[in-house]
Amino acid sequence: MPLLTLPYGDTWDTPVRWVLAFKAQPTANPLGESLSQQFSEFVATVFSQHNESRKVTLKVLALSVDSIMPVFGPAWHLFSFLIRAFTILIMAFPLFGTLRKSSSDSVFKNKSHFLFYLIVGYGLFVYACGPANLWNGLWEVQTSFFLGILFAMLAISFFASMVFRFSSPNAINGQSDDGSFQGSVEFWSSNYALSMYSVVFSWLSIFSFSGNIALSVVCTVLLFCGIVFNFKQKANISFLLRSPSFLWSVSSLFLIYLSVLFFFVGWVSPPHHDSLRGGLSLEYVALFLGNFYQTITNSSLFSYFIAFSPPVLILLAGIYFVKRFNCCPKVFLIYSAQLIFLLGLACASSIGRSGAGVDYALETRYNSMSILYGCITLFLLFYLVSAPGLSNSFRVFFSALSALTLVAGTAANIEWYDIIYSKRVRLQRAEKCFKDSYLSPSIFKNMPDSERRYFCSRGFYPNYESLGAWIKVHACSDDVLSQSRTAEKICEQLNEL
Repeated sequence: MPLLTLPYGDTWDTPVRWVLAFKAQPTANPLGESLSQQFSEFVATVFSQHNESRKVTLKVLALSVDSIMPVFGPAWHLFSFLIRAFTILIMAFPLFGTLRKSSSDSVFKNKSHFLFYLIVGYGLFVYACGPANLWNGLWEVQTSFFLGILFAMLAISFFASMVFRFSSPNAINGQSDDGSFQGSVEFWSSNYALSMYSVVFSWLSIFSFSGNIALSVVCTVLLFCGIVFNFKQKANISFLLRSPSFLWSVSSLFLIYLSVLFFFVGWVSPPHHDSLRGGLSLEYVALFLGNFYQTITNSSLFSYFIAFSPPVLILLAGIYFVKRFNCCPKVFLIYSAQLIFLLGLACASSIGRSGAGVDYALETRYNSMSILYGCITLFLLFYLVSAPGLSNSFRVFFSALSALTLVAGTAANIEWYDIIYSKRVRLQRAEKCFKDSYLSPSIFKNMPDSERRYFCSRGFYPNYESLGAWIKVHACSDDVLSQSRTAEKICEQLNEL
């Protein structure tokens, strides 16, 4: 698919204009400014808001690579693709242990392996490179969102692993809860390491994408469930207070809430989004999480099924595991927490955007979370197919449900091709309009309003004139061009006849 030659939408502001403004700053700063003042200003701009988010990770990353590659274009898109692919592989990783156990069952060995690789391949196709999310990866969704989701999935996995250690029957029966229940463990898998991982990835996630503050709530629920499992197995408070994994879990949760507190220091709700604010709407949540499938059905009932059947499945399976094993398996805890996290993001989006109407949930940029929600549901279904103790009838049912989800997802993905190509034409037209307005501002000013609305999409950038004037001063000067590959690429494209 041909790419745009310039940044698009929010990418102009973060990271492009932020990086260029930083590179232009040394020549604009007054002489004699102390190093501490410069550092304070740098930190303030790094943590400054972009809409509701503080895109710290994206800014630092973009500034780090700007001297060797532009922070937009093919190389940047490749990086975004790798992030999405790595997210799917990370989410599939907990299932490798389940796959090894199922290999001892000759009846389900071949079927389990085939279904596992089919689901992973499907996840890589629809989330990493399929047409629906390819649109988002190229233009509509910033890399900070995909980074934030990757970090959030990692944080949940590590925190859930700590909770499982102090809530599992093995730990309560007096065996070690510091790793594999075999006494000594490597440092990388110790409670201290898991705690460090969960905290670091939580901070990175929250300072990549604002909605990820929901991590604090999900981790709180996980900790509460672990405590309930302990009490159900006749453990007491003194046991918890002696459990290293419990103490590390509490410490991690405290630091996660601390990151949320830091996030809100000086935070201001963007006034230009006030009209989008709404309340919690179940219809909006259903359409949001069923967004990906809008190309094959417009049934609201189907969207409700996609959105709310996984939480119901989690509840029923959780009750089964607790009654049978007195604890939820670690893999089940991880996937359940990840699904609830995405459901929380959908609820947050409803509160923040449903004021524009429930159909706003069907915006193309929201299909990324819809796709991921479906992928995690598939991973959970695969685990239930391979889970010990389930009857063959349940295995067949969950296998059939997985196959149906794969077929529906593949069909939906293919149908996105026409939508993407029609939108690409609009973006290319808008990019040409911006180039024309940059080279000949008078032509743009004299253009009739009807023609301007048709040819010059506001989605490319709200104000072409101000953007063009800013670039001429802050990007296309010799000082900035000499140290910024982003400036060099933008100015080369804009001045190309």
